[in-house]
Amino acid sequence: MMDVRDIGTLRRTINADDVIVTTVGPFGEHGRPVAEAAAEAGASYLDSAGEPPFIRWIFNKLGTRAAVRGARIMPGFGHEYVSGQLAGAWALERSQKWACRTGLRLATSARKGHCAV
Repeated sequence: MMDVRDIGTLRRTINADDVIVTTVGPFGEHGRPVAEAAAEAGASYLDSAGEPPFIRWIFNKLGTRAAVRGARIMPGFGHEYVSGQLAGAWALERSQKWACRTGLRLATSARKGHCAV
């Protein structure tokens, strides 16, 4: 267990091969240092946030930095969001062939522009 207020220790402790699972809420008040340290380190990060402003902050402020460093950041992985995230991923996966046949591009697809039908 770590003190989320100790930013220096968070940054020194979290490494690229770590998986951070946090339920530190309220996330708008306590979650940012942990998410930032994980993004900087290139770590895997999951949280149970149900706060839309915090989740939006994660994508807007940490998205590019996390991607450059190879971090896997998954906010909002609490009960109220998981089923929708899984359903969306399932639908995208199954719609890939249809999208390729019709010429529709799925911007969120990891295989964007690469159709194997």
